[in-house]
Amino acid sequence: MFSKLVSFSLAVTSVYSHSWVHCSDYDATLTSNSFDESSCNGYIRQWSTKWGATSFGTDRGVNYQSGGPDWCQSDFSSDIPSMYDSGYPMAQWNYGDTVTIVWPAKNHANYECSSYIPDTSMKLYYNNNANPTSEPGGTTVTDEWTLLIDWQSDCTGGTDGCGFQNCVDYCDDTDKSPCYQQYTVSEDDFATAGYYTLMWYWIFNPGTPYTTCFEVNITGTTSSGSTNNGNTGNTGNTDNDDDDDDDDDDDDSGSSSSSSGSTHNSIVIVDVCVDGASYDADTLIDAANNADLYDNDTTVDWIITKEHDTDTTTWNVTMQTKTNDASDVKNGMYSYQTSSSDFCDEVDLTLGEGTCSICDPGTISSYILDAGSTSPANSIIASLNNTFIIGVLALFAYLLA
Repeated sequence: MFSKLVSFSLAVTSVYSHSWVHCSDYDATLTSNSFDESSCNGYIRQWSTKWGATSFGTDRGVNYQSGGPDWCQSDFSSDIPSMYDSGYPMAQWNYGDTVTIVWPAKNHANYECSSYIPDTSMKLYYNNNANPTSEPGGTTVTDEWTLLIDWQSDCTGGTDGCGFQNCVDYCDDTDKSPCYQQYTVSEDDFATAGYYTLMWYWIFNPGTPYTTCFEVNITGTTSSGSTNNGNTGNTGNTDNDDDDDDDDDDDDSGSSSSSSGSTHNSIVIVDVCVDGASYDADTLIDAANNADLYDNDTTVDWIITKEHDTDTTTWNVTMQTKTNDASDVKNGMYSYQTSSSDFCDEVDLTLGEGTCSICDPGTISSYILDAGSTSPANSIIASLNNTFIIGVLALFAYLLA
């Protein structure tokens, strides 16, 4: 039995797990064994509902390998906010932010304690369409995905600090050492505000990549600083060296309805269709910002994030606003009780021609900006080390054989 135990122990210690993105926006300095969930402002798709919101580096099968056309670890939903929740939110990126994306090492780096781990490719791709209604496919990644940054563009894969292997105190914990890279958010990459799908793309040995998909919300505002917080990675933009953090997501300027001390803690997105009238963006914005649509203390500041067929008299746009009361705003845009839209009534009155409608009332969506706190149930789940449990069960089965 002792020999079996020794053999099992050696087998377990030689196992290498593959990796995945844990956090899409980390705003603290990373140190050995110190990943802080409270400093993570963005998670991957369905992190709590499908993957159990486990603690950093805990294996849950989220590591996903695919050569397309199904590139992502979780199914896409056109109701993008439904893939996230208040405890594990989608990241909010401002233009100019330097964001830190973090994953566990899972024994896949070198440094002074190893010398044979390869790193073939480490890139970040994205769907460059704002507020997508479908997932990019293709059998080759570049068929439908757009390269956002190549984290090996100025270094050699497999060397310390390059690509996947940019890890913190790796030899202190080769399994759960935090590894990361960075990207500086550019308006050249994200031309309009709205939701975008990104794909972390890592090839270990030459062959099929490991991928993790997540969404971010591009706020359309410019940060006065960046959020690298002492972490150093390949950002794709070496001109941005301002290390000041800007956590202010509120901007009440231009809002037609506001209250002193209120904060924007949600985003509402709605698709608007107009038939029989020339396009007039100002009319849409003014109508949406009309204080009469909302309660007195509701704040809004609408913008247009996407335009379709606006050179014709049958067109539609996607609009979004930050607000402190998503429910009130959604009701102002469309009432399910009366199947009517006070907002569209205002648009019709101003345009004087054509008909405004909410394209599909069922797709009016809202998203909570504030990360909130982790629920007790998620905290319990996160504390379970599933790898250890599986290992113990396997050990007993082996010894009894």
